[in-house]
Amino acid sequence: MRFGRKVVLACFFLVAPFIRAEVRLAGIFSSDMVLQQEREIPVWGWAAPGENITVRLNGAFAEGTAGNDGGWMLKLPAMKAGGPFELRVSGSNEVVLTNVMIGEVWICSGQSNMQWRMYNVVNSAFEIQSANHPNLRLFNGNLGVGAMRPQNDLPGKKWNVCRGIDHAVIGNFSGVAYFFGRELLAKLKVPVGLISVCWGGTRIETWIGEEGYRAVPELKTIWKSIQPSVAGTPENRAVSQNAVENMKQWILDAETAIAKGKLIPEYPELPKGLRYETLQQPTTAYNRMIAPLACFPVRGVIWYQGEGNAADGALYFHKMKALALSWRNAFRDPGLPFYFVQLPPFRYGGEVLPNFWKAQQAFAETDPHAYMAVTNDLGDFKDIHPKNKKPVGQRLALLALKYSYGMTQLCADSPFFHSAEVAGNKVIVSFRNATRLKSRDGKSLRYFSLAGPDGQFYPADAAINGGKVVVVSEKVRFPQKIRFAWSDQVNVNLVNENNLPAGAFSVDLKQKGY
Repeated sequence: MRFGRKVVLACFFLVAPFIRAEVRLAGIFSSDMVLQQEREIPVWGWAAPGENITVRLNGAFAEGTAGNDGGWMLKLPAMKAGGPFELRVSGSNEVVLTNVMIGEVWICSGQSNMQWRMYNVVNSAFEIQSANHPNLRLFNGNLGVGAMRPQNDLPGKKWNVCRGIDHAVIGNFSGVAYFFGRELLAKLKVPVGLISVCWGGTRIETWIGEEGYRAVPELKTIWKSIQPSVAGTPENRAVSQNAVENMKQWILDAETAIAKGKLIPEYPELPKGLRYETLQQPTTAYNRMIAPLACFPVRGVIWYQGEGNAADGALYFHKMKALALSWRNAFRDPGLPFYFVQLPPFRYGGEVLPNFWKAQQAFAETDPHAYMAVTNDLGDFKDIHPKNKKPVGQRLALLALKYSYGMTQLCADSPFFHSAEVAGNKVIVSFRNATRLKSRDGKSLRYFSLAGPDGQFYPADAAINGGKVVVVSEKVRFPQKIRFAWSDQVNVNLVNENNLPAGAFSVDLKQKGY
């Protein structure tokens, strides 16, 4: 089985940064790793140009030749979950990876709440000490640096076995990702691999690939702004030519300085559009931490981000579309699942957070492969980083188990608004995703409000009656609008039979036949 240079470049985006005579694997491959079951397994790396390469795993093998740039890729057939195995790669030398498992692999990405370490979660000492799960494998790929062009490797990282005695490994790993993976491991009974690629403080724009911007008309302004860094565009040719002219002049000035016995001048700075400046530059986190993984088969993505974009409102819906599209294109999987976290309550001010929730929910409702874990009962009004990460990971796992693994009997979705009926001064609300509604703490339902013809909202009483919620306010005789949990400081107690909290909503009862 031979794969030529075109196959390598199509996946890598770039040629190898340098050529080595010895066979070298891409950084995502190491001992203790997990490979995705039931998917063809690509293995790639670098060697001397034209070198013969053989890959062996679990009785299967593939062989081929390194391309003119030294890059090579060989593909092994899909395999069922199991292990441990040895992955052997042979050329002029042999690389042997041990304790390799076949199972389920997930990418865990976002900003600081996804990056939030196990060291800092609730009951961290106990959770770390008891994290003895030899079939749970962790790859901490957080680099904290972006790139102006797609990269082909994640260097300096390796997979680790999840052992409570390795406090530094577990303690520095994503809390949400760990609790997510632990739930999958317990339910699926197969090895689970988690790839953490997070970066605190980053906006979503830096995680979106160029293809995503190009495909979403609402983001045309951003797409235009990145054209200088996209190879082959007129803008890129212009700034690149400018950089070349600057370098030519520098060479002349440097040669003159040497001839006169003087210090040479400093290198000229690359023109804007070619140089990396801040962590918020569009595409730069994608280029550095997602592009190198694009050939590595995964089951899906969990995503926790938005604090940096909370003021975006409806625009975040379009950015999520672009994110999912660019990642699905990169991984060549149009159905790549995205399970993402609703931002928890925090004092953002005004209706900033409810409007952001609306955009998040709209994405989940319009994308057939995206689902949102509601967290409006898990916030800390004074801390944008709530430490109770276990239920966040568990809720993401519930969604994945139901929609990616076919456990359709699970109650995994939060109750969401379905319809409303006005009966005199009362509004009767129906919810989907709830066989039974209840109050989590046994107290009266909180955060319902009604508005009449004047548009002024007043707090309302709400009670469960026959699987629906009846809402009434003594100050509103003719209800025309209803809201629930429409605030950044809520701790929702309306839940379904699995104690999953109801999602916020704001509905004009005069519209849509409610």
